[in-house]
Amino acid sequence: MKTVYFAEVASLRLYPMDPSYEHEKTYSKADIKEFGRSTLIAAARIKHQLATNHLARNHYTDACLGEVGYAREEIIGIEHLIGTKSPKDIVKARKIHVVAVLLEQEKQRIFGRVNERKIADVSAQDSEKAAAYARVRAGVAT
Repeated sequence: MKTVYFAEVASLRLYPMDPSYEHEKTYSKADIKEFGRSTLIAAARIKHQLATNHLARNHYTDACLGEVGYAREEIIGIEHLIGTKSPKDIVKARKIHVVAVLLEQEKQRIFGRVNERKIADVSAQDSEKAAAYARVRAGVAT
């Protein structure tokens, strides 16, 4: 059987910060702003190319992306920027999901019965599409 022991006394050593590392260890606000700007430009370019080739849709196949010169790996993380759903639609869908779960919880509270399975089922109904999409992304990313 293994045993875990904790030290009675701990010590801490502080080392002076190397000035060159201090300056280079993080991205500046300007760097972060440029990353965002270049991401939006790339997403707009991809979205335009897909639309021009009559391929605009919310779920892109590898062949579809290949026709306009991209691999699926290149759009992971920016799909919401090139999809056909607007950000307002995405936020609205999320809010509807939350409200459905909260209503089920409130109903159970009013009737004095808690059924976690029912709450999970209500949540799963709306979550299944997102979960399926996440599985597709996970398969692509591996």
